[in-house]
Formats: sequence, structure tokens, C-alpha cells
Amino acid sequence: MSHLLTQCNLVSDLESPNSILRCQLNDHVLQVGKLKADIVNIKLAFADSVLGASRFCNPSVSPNPSYAMVARGPATSSVLVAKWVAGSEPPAPVDLMAGEKRLDTLNTGLIPSHVRVKNDKMFITLDNELAVSKAADILNKQPEFRSQFSQASKLNFFFPVVALFVDVTDLDHLKFELEHRNKLMRGQIHSLKKVYSKPNSPLGHVKIFLQSREARDNILLQKKVSVNGVNFRVVPIDLDREVRRCFRCQKYGHIQGVCKAVTSACGKCSKSHRTSECSAAKDDWRCVNCDGPHQTGSPSCHEQIKAVARYRSFLD
Repeated sequence: MSHLLTQCNLVSDLESPNSILRCQLNDHVLQVGKLKADIVNIKLAFADSVLGASRFCNPSVSPNPSYAMVARGPATSSVLVAKWVAGSEPPAPVDLMAGEKRLDTLNTGLIPSHVRVKNDKMFITLDNELAVSKAADILNKQPEFRSQFSQASKLNFFFPVVALFVDVTDLDHLKFELEHRNKLMRGQIHSLKKVYSKPNSPLGHVKIFLQSREARDNILLQKKVSVNGVNFRVVPIDLDREVRRCFRCQKYGHIQGVCKAVTSACGKCSKSHRTSECSAAKDDWRCVNCDGPHQTGSPSCHEQIKAVARYRSFLD
């Protein structure tokens, strides 16, 4: 009996240190996990800073997805857009607080991250598509909102690529053929737009508007599409050509059809006449936006570079 008690006491004496060791081990595991999380955050911050510096030094380089972008995953925010009815624009600027008031944030839980006005439209950025759908439903039921705006809806944004030297004589058939022959494009093509026609030929370049970023990235990775059993090259869009710039006042963010400028500004010499009427020599060129010695919209213009970066942020 005494021998059995001695064994029990021995086991008890061993279990006590084991319990302490287990607790210490658990603490170490938690500390290691926290350190690993801190290391990831440091890597993300470093990757962001290096990427930002490299883009600043060489903004013409088209960026690939960064370490930080891949690690953090895609953004899930979505945008609601509403157009003002003519003559109903508010006298005061529409800001974030005004957006929250319209959405009744305290009661609905809809929290906008950005509210901005551009031309005759209001844009409200929310967490996701579900929040945008709920916000649109709330706003469209408000009599005051309906008296000022057309129907609020989700802002659709498409992801374009360009197919080179395809047959552009029948875009409807081309759309069918692209979706039929290319698995990555099935159900993904919103529309096509001809951007170039080769003289005396049915061939040209066509811009393909895709409905998801993933489809765009996969097609660009593949670098080709099949049409009628023949492979055609696919390339990214030329961002310098895609940036929206008014050809009347030469400013960014709107087009000539909605420009409110009283007089034209020349895209070559920056004087008050149409660009097509300019006879200035290249040495006399002057940018409207940065006052540099180049024509407006030049790829080297720092205002053009910033406009391209803003547009790229949507596509990336």
C-alpha cells in the first residue's frame, strides 16, 4: 500500500511541472503567432513603400500586382451613382456628412467611405454590392431624393483589353465567337468597341469590355484569344489614350460635351483657339495643365501621369 502511495505522489509531482510547461508552451505559441503577424505587417508596409517609391521614380511602368496587394486580397467596395435632374443641383457642396444624412446611417448602418460629386453625378462608395443595393433602395423611395436625382444605381465598371488585327466587320458575331471559343470569356464580355480599322482591310483592333478584374487578368496572362480557330494577340489598353480629357478646355475628368468653359484652349500652344487651328511650331508648344514645353496630354507631363495613375487605380 505504501508503495502505491509513493507512486501516486511521484505521478502527482511530475504532473505539476508538466502543467506549468504546457502553460508556458501555450504562451510561447501565442507570442510566436503575434510575432509572425507583426512580421507580415512589416513586410506589407515595406512592400508598399518600395512600390510607391518605384512608381514615383518611373510612373510610366505599368505595375504588376504587388506583394502587399496579393497578401491583402482584392478590395470589395462598391459605388452607387445618381445623376442630378437638370436645375436641381444643391447650392452647398455634398460631403461625407451629407451622404450619411441621406442614407440615415444611424438607423440603416450604411456607412459611406467616400462621397464625391463629378459633373452632374454624385458617387457614394460603400462596403460592398449588397450595401449599394440597400442604399439605392432607400434613396429611390425618398420623395426629396427623387425630386433632385434620377434613379440611384450601382456604378458598373468594366475591365478592358484590346485584341489586335481581328475581323471587325461584324462585332456581334465577333462577340459570339469570342465567348464560344474562349472559356475565360464565357459570360464575361459586356461589349466590344472598334478602336482601329486597317485601311482597305476587314481587320482592326477591338476593345473588349470584361465584367470582372479576374477575367481581364487571366486573358492578359494568356496573351491571346481564339477566333474561328485562329489565335490573335491580346494586349492591355494604352492608359495614356484612355484618360478622360476634354478637348475644349484640355482639363481632366470630363469630356467636351459637358464642358462649361467659355473659350477653347489649344492642346499645343495653350492659347485661346481650337487645337485644329493651331500653327505653332514645336518649340512654342506649351501644356495647358502644367505649363511645360510640350503639348497637353504628353506622356511625360506630370499632370498626365497623375491622371493615368488615377485611372489605373480603378483598373487594378
